[in-house]
Amino acid sequence: MKTRSILSILLTLGLCAGAAQAKDEKKEHKGKDTDGNGTISLAEFTAGSKDEAKAKAKFEAADADHNGELDKTELAAMKKPEKKAEGAKKEEK
Repeated sequence: MKTRSILSILLTLGLCAGAAQAKDEKKEHKGKDTDGNGTISLAEFTAGSKDEAKAKAKFEAADADHNGELDKTELAAMKKPEKKAEGAKKEEK
């Protein structure tokens, strides 16, 4: 019984953390979407970047349908490899 309660608590905490992270990512992307059209253009993506060439390369790699804009699916896919790399670094230690 205690194990089931602990698992329920851990699951709830995990879901809450995931929802909070998704909300933060949405806010981050919304800040870049300066024209409010729901996608991020190359100009919006590179605005304020320290290394515009690197930002442009990252944008072009993420633009799966090559329409010159990143939608929420492409932005989410962009975040996933970063999380996998972070997890691999933790496992190496």
